[in-house]
Amino acid sequence: MNRKEMENVKNLLKTASMSIAQLASSLDHYVQDDDDPASKKLFEDQVREAEKLSGDIDDIILKLALGTNPF
Repeated sequence: MNRKEMENVKNLLKTASMSIAQLASSLDHYVQDDDDPASKKLFEDQVREAEKLSGDIDDIILKLALGTNPF
């Protein structure tokens, strides 16, 4: 991989890490107060975002496994 591709991977991993941290925080609030609709909605929204990011990462892994450039 060239420098730009490595930078793209680094940025994707940073985004994934932040998404996981946000999801964990939201889950913590949801578990503490599962009757709060705002906490539930925030958690559900962050789960959807994490699922999209997971799909993006899976696509990159598949392209790398096939020996193609994911960027």
